[in-house]
Amino acid sequence: MTSTGVLKNRYDSWEALFNETQVPYLIEAGVPENEIKGIIIFKVSPPTDCLYFQHNTAMIPIIVKE
Repeated sequence: MTSTGVLKNRYDSWEALFNETQVPYLIEAGVPENEIKGIIIFKVSPPTDCLYFQHNTAMIPIIVKE
């Protein structure tokens, strides 16, 4: 998971960002598609001077090894 703070500006939702920019790399790394369960979105309060992340939510991927 890289650059999500920057990439979020290009996508309408965390789900779209995850599915389009992260899932392909997880699969390429050998994670079976059926083990990728989605994401959890949660509230955050980044420092106002943070240049990397200026969103009030973030995501955690859910991957369950079966």
